[in-house]
Amino acid sequence: MKLTFISAAQEVTGSCFLVEANGARALVDCGKFQGGSRSSRTIGYQAAGTLGRELVDGEKLVRIFGEKHAVQAAIHTIGGLSAHADQTARMGWLKGFSNPPARTFVVHGEARTACGFADLVADELGWSVEAPAPGTRVDL
Repeated sequence: MKLTFISAAQEVTGSCFLVEANGARALVDCGKFQGGSRSSRTIGYQAAGTLGRELVDGEKLVRIFGEKHAVQAAIHTIGGLSAHADQTARMGWLKGFSNPPARTFVVHGEARTACGFADLVADELGWSVEAPAPGTRVDL
């Protein structure tokens, strides 16, 4: 069986994985891509490289559809509304496994965050874990 991380690996949104086994191929968990280092198509979560992140970071001039625009709005953020578990909750869930998986892949979050969480899991739990880049193909 082969698993290819098509998108969302080291990104925030847009999960898409190709699973190949016994001559069959299936795309799994193909979510909506909302931005990140590769695009700024929509705002969604304010990931690096998105218009939303530029606004939150205080940029005074932004590019929209290729044209520069002066920001003439007051920008406010509301923290603590994420639908995702935080690091402590995710570690608590992982610690609940009586038998760890042979391999673990962290496929959500910007590259630095995903790699940092993979390192934490490896250090604290001793698991084989990695944060694959988009396009990474592994044999399972």
